[in-house]
Amino acid sequence: MTRMFVAAALLAVSLSAHSASVSLNASPAASSTNLTWTVSNGSVNAQEVYRDTDSNPSGRVRVATLSASSRSYTATGLTNGVQYYFWIKARQSSDNVWINSNAAGVIPTAGSGGNTYHWPLTANLATHDPTLF
Repeated sequence: MTRMFVAAALLAVSLSAHSASVSLNASPAASSTNLTWTVSNGSVNAQEVYRDTDSNPSGRVRVATLSASSRSYTATGLTNGVQYYFWIKARQSSDNVWINSNAAGVIPTAGSGGNTYHWPLTANLATHDPTLF
């Protein structure tokens, strides 16, 4: 019984140590996108920006390494009309474990504006239209 209690206590401590979260938003522009994010429930001591053309994080590529205090980044040199996905990977200060943000999808367009959304998309069940953020 004591072993079970100790194991449960260690699991609880382990799960609570990874409490920081990163929420990422993307705003499209011509041939670029502006990324902004927040860090909640903890602090980070390192951050990296990743990009891909699909929402599967296994093929993503690191495009920038940022200071721990950064909360924005502008990705340039993007092709208008092409869908991109971005992630922030941040290392928690409390235990040096890396955490991932949500995937933020964006389609840059010529001129200002474009499409931006978070993955996975939500849908209006009545009209089957995806909700764009």
